[in-house]
Amino acid sequence: MRVAAYQMPVKACYDNTAVEHLSARVRECEHAGVSLLCCPEAALGGLVDYVDEPADIAISGEPGVLAAKLRPLASRSVTVIVGFTECDDSGRYFNAAAVCSEGSLIGIYRKHHPAIRRSRYSPGADATVFRVNGATIGILICRDSLDTRLAATLAHRGAQILCIPTNNAMPADRGGPQLVDEVRALDARHATTLRVPVIRADVVGETHGLVSAGASIITQRTSGQTCASGSEDGELIVAELS
Repeated sequence: MRVAAYQMPVKACYDNTAVEHLSARVRECEHAGVSLLCCPEAALGGLVDYVDEPADIAISGEPGVLAAKLRPLASRSVTVIVGFTECDDSGRYFNAAAVCSEGSLIGIYRKHHPAIRRSRYSPGADATVFRVNGATIGILICRDSLDTRLAATLAHRGAQILCIPTNNAMPADRGGPQLVDEVRALDARHATTLRVPVIRADVVGETHGLVSAGASIITQRTSGQTCASGSEDGELIVAELS
């Protein structure tokens, strides 16, 4: 199975060009024969904890509204996982990932562990797996990947691939290049322990005082060996899963 992770320029998450960037990567995947594309956490609009008005970037989780927003990313051949901020009917915000397959929105995953400190996001609770393109995928958004029990639950429920939308853009005193090594070691542990490949898509670059070194990586199952990793701004990382 040919898969990809998009290491997205973090500035594109916040400057209203995200859909343009993401759509271009979907079309690139179509031409490259990629069947599964993982995009970063909060790719659409950024994280509400770093914007003045959360309502300005939040998208209703109502299927019709979200599907319309995601229509430029629709593809018959590429399943796309993309992070966004969901707002429910009661006004709560969720750090979420939409799963689009065969041109349609098929589901949403909500992040279980929004932040170490305070967050405007409410925690999600479901550990759903999704059947797409002949494979079953589980999703862990960024910090969720530290929850080994949650990862194991997804594998127990049949996940054959773990997708990890990530957004490591933080104030410079909280992040840094060391996160890349930590993330790669974590993904290798998941791959070898759960015997599933891991696809992580991160942002990279600087914007509005936020910095990310870019930890995007695709890790093979069982061996834990890196089969592709990101280093350049706006890079599409492609690999064949064994």
